Amino acid sequence: MQPHTVLKLSGTLDALSLPRFFTILEMLSEPAQLLVDLSRVDFCSVSAVRALTELRMRDALSDTAIAIIAPEHVRSVFALAQQQPGVTVHASLSDAAESASRRGVRSLSLAQ
Repeated sequence: MQPHTVLKLSGTLDALSLPRFFTILEMLSEPAQLLVDLSRVDFCSVSAVRALTELRMRDALSDTAIAIIAPEHVRSVFALAQQQPGVTVHASLSDAAESASRRGVRSLSLAQ
């Protein structure tokens, strides 16, 4: 397993852009930690949020600690979506990385 990987997204994250996101995920070599940085995302749909909260259910990421860093306008969409158990909110990228490291496998975090 590789150490942590940071995946920075920008622009719009919705049903049209999710296939490209998942293609990129398939190219990763099973990182120990995956940090998905949404701080530059302008729009995030509820379907994209649901897909992000279910990342840990994907076989390729089943042993990966996952943290999602999201600005306020994206976190509000997370609040609308039905979240999987164990989802927490962090104040920063460093807090999200530390939490993912402490939690180990199959963790998913949401951060500011």
